[in-house]
Amino acid sequence: PTGTYNYLLNYHGLTGEKISQKILKFFQKQKFDKWLKKMSLFKSISNYKNNVALISELTGPLTYKDLIKKTDTIQKYIPERSLVFLISKNTAAPLICYIASIRNNCVVMLVDIKTNITDIFNLFKTYEPSFLIAPIDWLKNSKTDGLTILENIYDYSICRTSYQQFPKMNKDLSVLLPTSGSMG
Repeated sequence: PTGTYNYLLNYHGLTGEKISQKILKFFQKQKFDKWLKKMSLFKSISNYKNNVALISELTGPLTYKDLIKKTDTIQKYIPERSLVFLISKNTAAPLICYIASIRNNCVVMLVDIKTNITDIFNLFKTYEPSFLIAPIDWLKNSKTDGLTILENIYDYSICRTSYQQFPKMNKDLSVLLPTSGSMG
């Protein structure tokens, strides 16, 4: 990009704003966003079928082919563009569920398992997700009501919530990250 920038600046006498417009037109002409989506890491993992995708104590080595099978199973339960709450910890299951959700064009809110349960319930009431993916032991201890367990993936459960409406969300939205509010 720097070389292109210098070329446009030095040889065409363009200002920074005009360079930005030229670059934007180039990417629009090339249908860059469609290319980028097509080349998305999570959508193109089938290219690496026999390579090891991850290794964990719970799963052992898991190839991309195995990963695709797991994500396809999850995708059967969660419709495209669903809002999914993923209570995450550092294990294989939430990674697999996250990849499945992204491959299915869902919107995922990643919530750290260490987040205060009251804060999680407040987020839950505010956003009204249709699906909750959480550790099995967390579900037992958190006294969550109105959940239907659809499938277990290792130490996690995929649950349908009592919220039936799918909120209308921007088509480009894929991940929500809650913050403490300290960023303003």
